[in-house]
Amino acid sequence: MPRISVRSKRFRGFTLVEVLFSIVLLGVMLSTVLLSLSGQLTHVASSDSEMRAISLAEEGLEAVRSIRDTNWSALTPGTHGLAFTASGWSLSSASDTQDGLSRTVTITDISPTERKVSVDVAWTTKAGTPRLYELSTMLADWRNLPADDAGGTLEGDWHNPEIAGNMLDFGMGFRGIAVDVASTTLYLAGHGSVTAAYELWAVDVSNPNNPFKRGSINTGSGINEVAVDPVRKYAFVANANTSGQLQVINVANPNALSLTKTYGISGNTQKGRSIDLVGNLVYLGTEGPATAEFYVIDVTTVTSPKVKSSAKIGNDINDVMVFGNYAYLATDVDDREVAIVDVSNPSAATVVSLLDLPGGNNTEGLYVDHATGYLYVGRQLSTAPGEPEVVVVDVSNPANPQIIGSLDYDVSVDSVYAEGNLMFVLALGEEEFKAYDVSHLPALTYYGGIDFGVDDVPTDVYYQNNIFYISVFQQYALRIITAY
Repeated sequence: MPRISVRSKRFRGFTLVEVLFSIVLLGVMLSTVLLSLSGQLTHVASSDSEMRAISLAEEGLEAVRSIRDTNWSALTPGTHGLAFTASGWSLSSASDTQDGLSRTVTITDISPTERKVSVDVAWTTKAGTPRLYELSTMLADWRNLPADDAGGTLEGDWHNPEIAGNMLDFGMGFRGIAVDVASTTLYLAGHGSVTAAYELWAVDVSNPNNPFKRGSINTGSGINEVAVDPVRKYAFVANANTSGQLQVINVANPNALSLTKTYGISGNTQKGRSIDLVGNLVYLGTEGPATAEFYVIDVTTVTSPKVKSSAKIGNDINDVMVFGNYAYLATDVDDREVAIVDVSNPSAATVVSLLDLPGGNNTEGLYVDHATGYLYVGRQLSTAPGEPEVVVVDVSNPANPQIIGSLDYDVSVDSVYAEGNLMFVLALGEEEFKAYDVSHLPALTYYGGIDFGVDDVPTDVYYQNNIFYISVFQQYALRIITAY
């Protein structure tokens, strides 16, 4: 009888099970691999979308910059898309879409010369997950930035300010009256007591601890105020000349300043007194009385200035500052120590308010804080009670300014400035430079100060990057103050 091998049957049965198990295992492995590949493909697709989103957002910011450079007024606040044509970039409807990615440009008005721009790119992944990539920046109307100051956040201990730079001797005949800074070059204007004295100096302040003199120029009559165009490389000065109140000085080479134009105001035989510059418009104040003491002058062509409009205030315009659509004037008129002029239409300057401050002491200098909209005013000394030498005015409504704080000083105050929660007062005294806390108006609380060491008379101030550059009415005519 043949023998039947039971072992052989068992072996064949085990092989079948093993094969089935292997098939299942292989299926699991293939599923895992396929899932992994699917995930990787999804990740690749997601990464590709993210890269395109980043590219679209960056392109969006560059597009808005190009629109800014062409036409600042085209950057209207709101939500937009972007369109590119033969003439360049422009804002379009609420958003624009490319390959399934939606781009939205949001423009927010910060000030007349500042806009915040945000570019959002949104898309949905293949898995149905919404994604968003955002870039934002601040853009400035660089053609029309005020020439007054560059600003910057205060740092260090302003309870104890310090002198940063060494004193420079500008000669026995020179007295500092006004100061402006463009990049790392400071322009110090003043009067000469001798005929040969220079009246505008260029000073290198790339190292504020070690400033040094560069070029200078004699303009003939003395300079009362200076405003520098850092783009076109010209200094516009209010000259103490009755037939040439505005002068244009080429400062392209700080080592060799040269006179480009002397311009006299037709019908005005008073001296140039004060000046501000915004874009291609000069805002000039003269002494008075005259047929007009305030002028808006187009200096697009520097060799051919043109008066656009003017306003009669009644007497000397000691200081001018333009902020937004308004020019703020410090005057010698008793019942209108501060005049506010609407200059939104340069061809039709219009007085919108005249502020009568307490007492009869004239206004010498003023400054509008861009952050708060408060106007800080310095005045001549008055010994009568209730006639403060420093006044703070809310000009959020220029047609109806309101006094919100004041300070009695024991000397005349020629120059004031404000940054953050501090107001800075510059005046002859034991401490020529003083800081006051203005965070709890109407209270103005002494914060800190410094004595220059001699009886200096500060006349003007320019603030930039935590440093104050101060003109002084003496031959050592520059002080540089900071805090550490």
